[in-house]
Amino acid sequence: MFAPHRVGVGTMPKYPREHTWEREQMDSSGGLSDLNLSELQQYLGNTNFPADKQQVASNAESNGAPQAVVARISNSSIERYEGLEEVLQAVRGD
Repeated sequence: MFAPHRVGVGTMPKYPREHTWEREQMDSSGGLSDLNLSELQQYLGNTNFPADKQQVASNAESNGAPQAVVARISNSSIERYEGLEEVLQAVRGD
């Protein structure tokens, strides 16, 4: 016989605590100028460049990027990103 499944018991949160805190800090401050290439690379996962901005934004969202980062990518005037550095400039507002 199978034991009844209890939702939420023994499950891990989608994001580690420090990642969630980092997201809250970045979202609440609105300051993305401190975002570095390494952090952005984590958010973009295995994105292959060049890539359309919709794909880059979707990958960022799927990998737990703060909504402010996803919005900056989506709202950029750049339609196709050539590389990670170009995405970083768009997110920072450089």
